[in-house]
Amino acid sequence: MSEQVAERIEGLNERLQGIEVVGSLCTKERLQIIASCATQCRAIPGEFWELGVYMGGSAGLIGKIGHDKPLRLFDSFEGVSEPGEKDTPTEYPGADGPMWAGEWRGDIKRALITVGRECLIHKGWIPETFKDVPEDVKVAFAHVDVDLYAPTKASLEFILPRLSEGALIVVDDFDYARHPGIRKAIEELLPVWPTLRGRQEVYGQVVLYLKKD
Repeated sequence: MSEQVAERIEGLNERLQGIEVVGSLCTKERLQIIASCATQCRAIPGEFWELGVYMGGSAGLIGKIGHDKPLRLFDSFEGVSEPGEKDTPTEYPGADGPMWAGEWRGDIKRALITVGRECLIHKGWIPETFKDVPEDVKVAFAHVDVDLYAPTKASLEFILPRLSEGALIVVDDFDYARHPGIRKAIEELLPVWPTLRGRQEVYGQVVLYLKKD
C-alpha cells in the first residue's frame, strides 16, 4: 500500500442491514454501503449518478433512495472496454482470469425496467459520453463501477469538480487482484486533489469524499 493511500483510507465497520437488489454483481455487503451513502446524500444539492450500470440492480437501489433526485446513468451496454497495461494483475486474479474486453455486457432495456423510474441515460464509452452532460450539473452521490483503470480515472476526474459539499463517491472493485487499475487510478488522483480522502468499509469497495478545509 502506498504511503498516501495508507494515510488517507481508513477501515470502518459500519453496516446497513436488510438491502436486497435484483440484477447487480455487487455483494449484499457492498450494496448496503451504497445504500447507506446514498441515504446520507439525499439532502445534498445535486444529482445521483451511476457509472457502470450493467443490468440496473444498484442503479435501481440508488434511484429508489434518491427518488426526488435526477438520476443519471452511464454505460456502454457493450461490456467493459479493452484493458490497458495498468489493468494487468500482478497477483493471481482468480479463476476468471484477467479482465477482458466485452465482459459484463449489460442490457439497456432490462436495466431501465429494473430502475423503474425516470432517468437520464448516457449510452456510450467513457469519457466520450461525458460531452452530453451540462457543464453546470452538480453531483450529490456517485457510484463508480467501471472495472478498469482508464474509465475509472476519467470518471473520477469528471465527477470531482462537480461534487457538492458533503457528496460521496462509492468506487467498486478497489483492491481486487483482478482489478488493479482501480487503486492505481485513485493513487494518481491523490496528489492532484489534496483534499481527497477515502474510507474502506468493506473489502472490494472504497468511499471517496473531499475533506472540507
